[in-house]
Amino acid sequence: MIERAFGYRCCVTRALVPMLVILVVLPLASGSAAPASRPLKMRPAVPADDYSKPGATEWWQALAFDPRSRTVVRAVFLSRPWANFRVTVLRRNEPATVLGSDGMAVSRPSSPGVAMVGTSPPPGVEPPRASLRFTGGRYVIDARSGAGAAHMEIVPKRAGPTVGPWHLGPHQTAWNPPAFVPGSRTWSAPVATGAASGWVEIDGRRLNLRKWRAYQDHTWGQFSLAESNWVHSDFAVVSPRPGEAWILNGLEVSDGKYRTQPNDHLWQGVLVHVQGKRLVTCAARVHRSGWTKPISSGWFYLLPDRVQARCGRAGSFAFRPDGGFRGVDGFGIAQEVGGSKPARGWNGWIAHATPPVPNS
Repeated sequence: MIERAFGYRCCVTRALVPMLVILVVLPLASGSAAPASRPLKMRPAVPADDYSKPGATEWWQALAFDPRSRTVVRAVFLSRPWANFRVTVLRRNEPATVLGSDGMAVSRPSSPGVAMVGTSPPPGVEPPRASLRFTGGRYVIDARSGAGAAHMEIVPKRAGPTVGPWHLGPHQTAWNPPAFVPGSRTWSAPVATGAASGWVEIDGRRLNLRKWRAYQDHTWGQFSLAESNWVHSDFAVVSPRPGEAWILNGLEVSDGKYRTQPNDHLWQGVLVHVQGKRLVTCAARVHRSGWTKPISSGWFYLLPDRVQARCGRAGSFAFRPDGGFRGVDGFGIAQEVGGSKPARGWNGWIAHATPPVPNS
């Protein structure tokens, strides 16, 4: 089924579960500070998108949130440039608790997802293990490190999109002699809305989840979170009510020159709206405001306290961190600098990131 939208073709597709997917590609502004942007390719995500993909950087993320108790569980599995995992529990007005381990080795699971095991445990100590697998129509997360453990199952309700690649500036693969490949980044959200159940136990404290709102994604490509072929990325997922979600993902493409100041006109990304059986994905424009200037290691970084995203098909939505960003934090994926925390109302997650200042 083909229809016209804003002068561009719009595709309507059915995924493995009954849903309406509308994909719209709109032109985005470019500027001298970045390579000319190309329209982002978009299609419905499928579980196979969670298999490991080639590239310099790759991670999987799962989120479960319960607005009633103001609690969020976030699981991140990083396979490259090194392997580690973190399962973080955040409760309102309490310090975060973390189950995780570094020094992991990644194995190739037979199902979509990722599995890893510790490489150098002390003698007589069980190595840490962690996995995210798609099996029996659901995503299963298992993690164990020391005395802590977690088991969560996410039942998908609606798949989101697979978007990209973003075409970034050159990605350096060698230094002597220097070698480069075209930079790229792809994002897939096989679970735009879902329900999470299970438990997490850290430091003897157990948290039980029962049909919490859930989300899961996978990001990969020829890029590094520490290099300046991208700046000022934004990610957010907010579920105003069960079965509905607003999702945002995008960044400013750079030619490799570091830019401290953000530029909304150079931002390229998508806005996703899930409502019942209807899923709309379209190229978005953003207006970011309420910028703060946290200082880290003597350098300042800019973080927005409000990201307003809009596009014709999905409409408009404002993403805001709970209490605002007050500084850079440790809840990022790997080497980037930024803020990452529950969304206002504790019904989602929001993050803003940029590479560290060169030589900082």
